[in-house]
Amino acid sequence: MVKQHVLCEDVVMIGCAVLNMRKMSCGHFRALAIVLLVLLIPSICACEQLSIDGFQYTTTDAAFAVWKPDGAALSPEPAVVEGVKCLRLPCRFRKDTTRAIWDKQVDLNLSDYDYFSIKIKFDNPSAIRMVSVYFKSGAGNGWYGRTEAIRNVTEKWHTIIIPKSTLYAESPCPGWNDIRTVRISVWQSYMEDAAVSIADFSAQKSDGIRNILPNSGFELCNTESIPDYWGTGHWGIGSVETVTNTGDWRRRWTVDNKVIHSGKRSLRIEREGAVPEMQACSNWVHANPGDSYVFSAWIKSDNPDMPVALAFSGSKTEKISVGKEWQRFCVTGKVDSALATCRIMPLDAGTVWIDDTQFEAGIMPSEYRSAITDKSFAGEIVHRKVKNPQSAKIEPYPDKVQVKIDENRRFLVNGKPFIPFAMGWESVPQPEIIHEIAHAGFNTVCIMAGSQPVEDIRKLFDVIRDDGMRVILWVGSATDNDMLQQWINGLKDHPALLAWYICDEPEKITPQIQDRYDLVKKLDPTRPVYINYTIYNLNKLGDIASLDDYPIPESSPAAIAGDADMLERCAIESGKPTWIWLQAHGYAYCYSREPTGPEEECMTYLALIHGARGISYFAQKPHSNELWNEMKQLAFEVRTLTPVLYSLEKVSGACVDKKAVHLAVKRYKGEVYLIAVNERPNPITVSFTVPGADRFKTEVLFENRKLGVKHGRFTDHFEGYQRHVYKLRCL
Repeated sequence: MVKQHVLCEDVVMIGCAVLNMRKMSCGHFRALAIVLLVLLIPSICACEQLSIDGFQYTTTDAAFAVWKPDGAALSPEPAVVEGVKCLRLPCRFRKDTTRAIWDKQVDLNLSDYDYFSIKIKFDNPSAIRMVSVYFKSGAGNGWYGRTEAIRNVTEKWHTIIIPKSTLYAESPCPGWNDIRTVRISVWQSYMEDAAVSIADFSAQKSDGIRNILPNSGFELCNTESIPDYWGTGHWGIGSVETVTNTGDWRRRWTVDNKVIHSGKRSLRIEREGAVPEMQACSNWVHANPGDSYVFSAWIKSDNPDMPVALAFSGSKTEKISVGKEWQRFCVTGKVDSALATCRIMPLDAGTVWIDDTQFEAGIMPSEYRSAITDKSFAGEIVHRKVKNPQSAKIEPYPDKVQVKIDENRRFLVNGKPFIPFAMGWESVPQPEIIHEIAHAGFNTVCIMAGSQPVEDIRKLFDVIRDDGMRVILWVGSATDNDMLQQWINGLKDHPALLAWYICDEPEKITPQIQDRYDLVKKLDPTRPVYINYTIYNLNKLGDIASLDDYPIPESSPAAIAGDADMLERCAIESGKPTWIWLQAHGYAYCYSREPTGPEEECMTYLALIHGARGISYFAQKPHSNELWNEMKQLAFEVRTLTPVLYSLEKVSGACVDKKAVHLAVKRYKGEVYLIAVNERPNPITVSFTVPGADRFKTEVLFENRKLGVKHGRFTDHFEGYQRHVYKLRCL
């Protein structure tokens, strides 16, 4: 690959001597480029591969002699699973042993290989958070690795592809020419025994493919008509024009299966006015800072002179004129970051179609070919639409407010249990956006205030109060203590204010963070002050135990269960409520898509079942209608279940017969509630046992149906990631 890269750059230098590539469309010189490539490159490598391990072991002793276990790992077992010859790697996870490791000693030169391929299958996906691949370089302790390289949840065989360029050196490494050890690591999500089966582990060459943009032809659309790995430049929908008329945006920014350059789809953008979401922006791709790259795309328009801008991280913005016929355009430059994005921005009213994009090293595009990673398994996607989400009534509240955390860790507002169900917003939103959030059923909005005067923020607080919501004020890292003091003194008496959120995802508590916490507690002792963390395994600074968990799509909704459990254990010890940020974002940076509706349903109910009593969604309004409707329905259900979830009435003995279904049992006003969710994508039928429930029917809340109970038992069916809530009487 390195040699090919140099040859291609030599060709480019010759081509650029004939044509000024930067000022002309790619279509004008594509034929010449192909001729030069044919003349100067005798052959492009065929798809060569090197087997790292084919797992053709016949005995356990033979496998153990090669793959040495450590941590939670047990001895590897040769197996044939669904007709595939493989190695089964059993894991025995415990509270203090959360990682299973198997090492194989090797002597490999992987310098000339471009990516790694491995087949994988989980027998208990819920117990596994991720699987990682590491390569030890040289005689020291230098490792190349991807700690989140191949997370995925399915009970079927699938192939994971890992570009070598995406592995990073955890410590100084001599190079890929001297690989001494290969390591497979399996990380615990939930404390249950599990096993991973692996097969066909190999290093491979790229077969001349230079494109590093995933889903470059917009063929993969796991949710509605939104292509995976592509979005509008940031999390969610944020402009007031699009938030208040998202249906129109979805019609104008969508895949098109009729106007195409190749394959089955293109991306169509119909621009009217200066709406920021009317652009296409890729997810991050790995690049070498300072190296030259070229971004190309085939584009056409509905008018003969449509201005469009092309750019990528570090390049200048190339303004081009797009006509009515498909034509290839490009922009070149040197990337300024190890993580680069590519953008295409229509600059005037009209429609453009985009297809066959490509981002590659060099200064002239090669023939279009989709990225190697597009061959990788996309995951098992579950969809289930909420057609008519129930809506919670907007109710005003008193001008005086008391916020309290009681001795049972219950979060009380004016003496009543309150579960913040919050939409996160990374700015101070306009009133129209507040109205949209309130009418969707959210009872809280978490807004990030930058440097706005306290008078402006207070006016927005008035809007939030009039819409029946509460507000968490998110203090950004750029806010100094003088500004913060003005906000506290000007807002602490406002009835809409619920809590102060003073820091997000700190690596450690610095003196500055401690000073900020102390300042807020001193000036406003009436509201909780908290910090959100990525890992919460100790009693950390803050009045609320809070973390965020964003597993989709690389991991499973089931990952929420383990993290919420860990968070709740620490919260119980310190007497704090448990709040959690859940994922409602995607199509930007490192997240190729948003959660589907069922995935969000599963994550939310897993959080509630495992102790969370505050739910926030990051961030802004989601792109997909499926997810937005699901969140509206969840807002209604959480409001309905709040007094049940906070109930202190004792109940025991109820259980479910399958581990895949998580269960919380509550008694409220003499009736028993079973709150259950299926953590897996596949349907399942389970039986519940409820002592004392003979001769009664159980009402299935939110579904308008009932089930019979016999001898204290009843059976029900769960679709993938589905929740059911049962209400029944007991003797």
